[in-house]
Amino acid sequence: MGIDPGLRFTGVGIVAEEAGQCRYLRHDIIMLSHRLSPAERLAILLERLSSIISEFSPTLISLEKAFFGKNADSAFKLGLARGVVMAIAGKNNIRVAEYATKAVKKGITGHGSSEKETVALFVQRILRVDLSARFDASDALALALFAAMNCDRENLLASRGIEV
Repeated sequence: MGIDPGLRFTGVGIVAEEAGQCRYLRHDIIMLSHRLSPAERLAILLERLSSIISEFSPTLISLEKAFFGKNADSAFKLGLARGVVMAIAGKNNIRVAEYATKAVKKGITGHGSSEKETVALFVQRILRVDLSARFDASDALALALFAAMNCDRENLLASRGIEV
């Protein structure tokens, strides 16, 4: 399960890895009204993500590593949404994997500097799914796909006590 968290839009992408193949299960965008307080938005995000997790029972949640640009307010708001994701993962005993944005882009498209449109196009082709929604959904599916492609390697490292 890949999650692209935000206080206005959170992308969710779910794939299943079976016998070395990734199969599309679902993508969604959780839209949170700007008219709601941050606390109300986080509560709704918690409810909706909890519902999706109950339905699909993921064993892994993949996120982009936190990136702190020049806008401290945006970074703070992103941190709030990431905190909800981390709390849900902890409560449900789901492993969290964090990946650098460039690593995900390179793993999906072959180039770490690919634009969001290119990532979305590759995700659509790989999973054979129409993604006419916002980039939050394609980013989340890219995270899920990248995690599934790296799962065997990470399990091997984890079994030897090496944190990924």
